[in-house]
Amino acid sequence: MLRTPTTSDLAVPAGPVGGGDVARLAFAAAAAMDAAQSLEELDQIMRPVAEALGYSDFLMAQECDGNLSIIAGSPPNAFFRDVSPEYLGPEDPVRKRAQRTPDAFFYSDIARGRPLTPVEAAAMAQRAAYGILEGFIGTRHRQDGVQTSVVMVGARVDASDPAVRYATHIIAEVYGIAARRLLAAAQAPAPASALTQRQRDCLRWVSQGKSGADIAEILGLSPHTVQAYVAEACARLGVRTRVQAVAKALALGLIEP
Repeated sequence: MLRTPTTSDLAVPAGPVGGGDVARLAFAAAAAMDAAQSLEELDQIMRPVAEALGYSDFLMAQECDGNLSIIAGSPPNAFFRDVSPEYLGPEDPVRKRAQRTPDAFFYSDIARGRPLTPVEAAAMAQRAAYGILEGFIGTRHRQDGVQTSVVMVGARVDASDPAVRYATHIIAEVYGIAARRLLAAAQAPAPASALTQRQRDCLRWVSQGKSGADIAEILGLSPHTVQAYVAEACARLGVRTRVQAVAKALALGLIEP
């Protein structure tokens, strides 16, 4: 019987790689990720390969009803935890481009197309302050409007190397496919367990006409945490907006009218 290759079949370099090593590394990683049985295993396979390409962090983010949340990966970079919300707002150049194009891109590609506005330049400078000098994002737009993106960032990525660019596309695409598969399997239980208690609490107050700030005060949470709970509820219910999430949660009996 043929054995599924894993990244342990390769000597993964401690630093950035290029040239011929990249293709072998990317394809072995892709095969291993495709066979991963959990998100934890998936991340363990992805991390050494991403680091060999110069990336320090990787994740899958989801946008629902204008709210962003991390649904896979556990990036250690504090940017993803405490960055000022204005830099992830509608004028953030990375977010804008991801929303408007189905094509994957590197952060450095943005500035090549046109000059950045002062707000956009400030957003990129904020990333640089956290050691994010280059990044890659591949986005999938679903028919229901929910957007998921694989994000990879780091300070040592040579985006001018064609081999690094191709390898990044490969591992990001396979990571995204595997993460969606594993997340779908994790969300397979009956509707009664489809939402956590916090997600139900947030949707219940949304149904009462409360704003995110109101809900945060009521539940003793931060507004960003409330946004994340609502976004996660949208994802689990397979809807795009908070209004749709409330309607579906009510129909399934997950929240009281």
